[in-house]
Formats: sequence, C-alpha cells, structure tokens
Amino acid sequence: MSEQSAYEKALGDPAAFFGSPEAVVDTPNLSRQEKIEVLRRWEYDARELDAEEEESPEGHSERNLLQRIHQALHGLGASLNLEATPPTKAGGVPKGAVLEERGAPHGLDQKTLAAMAEALDDEFKAQATYQAVIESFGEVRPFINIVEAEGRHANALLALYHRFGVTPPEDRWAGKVEAPDSIEQACQQAVEGEIENTRMYERLLSEIRHPEVRRVILRLQAASRDNHLPAFQRCLQRFTGKRDEQGRGRRLRRQGGSESRPAPKIARKD
Repeated sequence: MSEQSAYEKALGDPAAFFGSPEAVVDTPNLSRQEKIEVLRRWEYDARELDAEEEESPEGHSERNLLQRIHQALHGLGASLNLEATPPTKAGGVPKGAVLEERGAPHGLDQKTLAAMAEALDDEFKAQATYQAVIESFGEVRPFINIVEAEGRHANALLALYHRFGVTPPEDRWAGKVEAPDSIEQACQQAVEGEIENTRMYERLLSEIRHPEVRRVILRLQAASRDNHLPAFQRCLQRFTGKRDEQGRGRRLRRQGGSESRPAPKIARKD
C-alpha cells in the first residue's frame, strides 16, 4: 500500500485505521500536515457521535476521545482558536477552530465554488428551519439534536472557505423561516427536506473534483441520509401511529364497540 493510499484510507475512517489519536502522531508514514488532517477528520466524527448520541452511556468515552484528539493536535502545533468559534453543546471544538497554515494552492474551480455555496446555503436553511420548530414547539427531539448537527455541518463548510482563503456567502435564512402548524407537519417536511438534501449532494458531487471538498460533501451527505433522515422518519411514525390509533378508536366507538371488547349481541325475541 502506498503512503498516499494509506492517507486516503485514514481520512475515510480514522478510528478504524488507527487505534488511537496518539498512534496518528507516532506514525512515520504521514507528514505533519497529513496527521493534522486525519485528526481533524477524527475530531469531527467524534463530535458528531457525541452530540447525536448524548443520551447514550458511550457519551463520556466520546468526550474523553475528543480531549485526546485535541491534545494530539496541540502536540503537532495545530492550535485551537476557541474565540473564533464557540464550543459545541457536547464540549467539542468545531472543526473550523483548528488553525493551520494558509496559502497552499487549492485548485478550486468555479463549479466547486458554486457547489460549496449551494451546500452552505442549504445547511443554513435547514438550521433555521429546525430552530423555528424548536422556538414554536419547545425542545423536542430529534430537532434539538439535529439543529446542532446542521450547525456543525455549516461549520465544516465554513472551515473550507477559511482554509482556502475564500469569503463565504452570508446566512440569508436565520430568523426568517416560519414553523409549520404542528410537530407532525414539521417531521413530514423534515423527511422531505433530508431526502432532497441527499439528492442535492449527489448532484453537487458530480460537479466537484477537489478531493478535500469531496470528502466534506460525502460526509455531510452520509450524515443526512444515514442519521437525520431515519430520525425524522421515526418522528413522523410516532405521530402518524398515534393518529391512526385515535382514528381506529373513534371508528370502534361509533360502531358501539371497543378495541378489546366486541359490541354485545342483542337477543332476538320470537
């Protein structure tokens, strides 16, 4: 296996390729910059797990892993700018807070820049939409988890703009999205939105050739398809299931019966 292929594999799944963040630092086959990239990717994955599975007993181990990743990054000289971007609820540092040397050739073309702008705009819209639901109906799941995930996804894209020295588009959605009339409608719209989001990323990937941008987009697409969509589908199922049970109960009452006891038979007089 060549060093380049090992690097690509490590970026795809750092936890599977290395046993620990310390092993990334100690490996002789990666440059300092490559080690930083691998640790940044691992840090992003660990924060995603920590925030989306915060009710799981594994949450403590994820936070411990984040600390070890940050220590490894610090040891490599990649400082953490805690003032530039606030910490996440889970205690992790957003990916955009890792400072690195800039000025390297980035090879971005207009199609890639347009794809980045469209992706960032869509993440801003999703974040504003889910925030509107929370403001209208309270801290309901899965919206309270996924709204934070959308913020992290936007930060991942903003980190690309920072790295390449390009000015990102402004957020045109914050505070400008109205919530639907019910949680059930919100879940239905969220399901449709995540499906469309996955399709959008598939279309954008056909336009993107830059490897680092592709890695970020692929990661965001997977999170939308594999994490957010199933969560909203379960949300919708909870409400449609309740609605179906209520409708069934009303039908039984109109028929003079109940779900557990049939309507009594009336004896016919001869």
